Amino acid sequence: MKILVTAFDPFGGDDTNSSMMTLDLIKDKIDDVEIKKLIIPTVYTEGARIAWEEATRSGVDAVLSLGQA
Repeated sequence: MKILVTAFDPFGGDDTNSSMMTLDLIKDKIDDVEIKKLIIPTVYTEGARIAWEEATRSGVDAVLSLGQA
C-alpha cells in the first residue's frame, strides 16, 4: 500500500509551516505501507492540482493532507 501525505509550504512571511514540520516526523515506511511525501504550494488551486497529479502519477491508494490553519 502507498499513501501520499501532503503538507503546505510557508506562507504569510513565515519561514516554515507546521504541516511541513509534521511531515518531517513521519517515517517513509510503516510496516508494509510506503509513505510518499509532498510539499505543495499554499495557492488555492495550484496545491490541489499538484497533489492530484502526484497521486495519479505514483498510483497511491490514499491521500492524507496536512494543514496549518
